[in-house]
Amino acid sequence: MRVESQQLKAFLLDAGLVTQVQFDEAQKKAEKTKQKVGDVLVSESLITQEELIKLVFSFLLFIYQRCTELMKKWVLADLLPGSAMKH
Repeated sequence: MRVESQQLKAFLLDAGLVTQVQFDEAQKKAEKTKQKVGDVLVSESLITQEELIKLVFSFLLFIYQRCTELMKKWVLADLLPGSAMKH
């Protein structure tokens, strides 16, 4: 799974690891050099490789948890007769 740059931006800004200006400059450089924005942020020493990995992992964990919650609701809706939770 790939984390889109806008999702990465939101996570980085929320975590306070970079400013919007820093991210936007890194994104421009990434487009010019055909690199991933995360790689540019690391190469410019704005974040560490470890921080990037933790952020991507946290994002994937969030997606997994959301999907699990939705699947539980769907299964319950299918199991409960006349349930108002039908999808």
